[in-house]
Amino acid sequence: MSSPVVPEDQRRFVQVDRHTYEVTGVRSGGFGTVWLLKRRTEQWDYIYGPVNAVKTFNVYEDEDESNIEHELGNWISLQSPYTVPLIKIVRLNFQLGALMLLMPGSLDDYLKGHGTLDASATKVVLLDVARGLADAHEQANLVHLDLKPQNLLLDSPNSPRVRISDWGISRIASQQREHSDWLSKSKDWLARQATHGTKFAVGTPPYMAPERFSGSWKIGPSADVFSLGIIGVQLMTGQLPTVDPNGDIARMIDSITSHRYFDRAKTLMSARGGRLTSLILKMIDPNPNPRPINYPELIAALEAA
Repeated sequence: MSSPVVPEDQRRFVQVDRHTYEVTGVRSGGFGTVWLLKRRTEQWDYIYGPVNAVKTFNVYEDEDESNIEHELGNWISLQSPYTVPLIKIVRLNFQLGALMLLMPGSLDDYLKGHGTLDASATKVVLLDVARGLADAHEQANLVHLDLKPQNLLLDSPNSPRVRISDWGISRIASQQREHSDWLSKSKDWLARQATHGTKFAVGTPPYMAPERFSGSWKIGPSADVFSLGIIGVQLMTGQLPTVDPNGDIARMIDSITSHRYFDRAKTLMSARGGRLTSLILKMIDPNPNPRPINYPELIAALEAA
């Protein structure tokens, strides 16, 4: 994946378990850091390859680290051509990390180079992700909870074919989240996100379904289907209907919880028309009940759109 290149005079080395790697790039995000690494010597083995990526996580206490390690255990068990394989749970300079294949970039990188996608290319992305979600749900009853273009990695730099990565805040479906005491206001949600992000599996706000801010919701496919639909709007229009024009996060959350985002999405997609537009709007319905959460049916609908 692309990232700022470390200048030669600032290059440094890190330890992944007992192996030394040179840092060739770093990408930081809200929940952790992705390290792009190259082996210092030509000696390597099947697990610790010549080039790898390692995701480390922002954790604040032993309980948070234990939760992340548990979820990484779910990720490592997944077997799907639509998921980036987790090679091993490692320590990078004593930080908990996920050792992954080094992919050529992310969907976010692809969009920066290509702009919006037509309906055909959008279907390719949505189908790859839906199939990956279906495999995770079937194999481990797992939901991702942080779908976004940065977490969809490219199989090739010249194609929008993607694999799902970063299952570090994923959860087992059917768990109930009950934190209504502090999720009743957007500012309370933001404050708790800053200190307990991984513990409460919050995700990335522009891609989060309205019910996830409600304080009590049942973890299941509907949350991921919503995120995938928002990605669909973004791919076809170049805009996120959930983002506040002034970049105010609290107003953005208010737009989501008040369902104003849905009217904006319909406006953005109105020029597109067609069955794919109708399906995407159904995926981001403010009410989770009408969303198409049966993955085989969703995949069939996408194929037919």
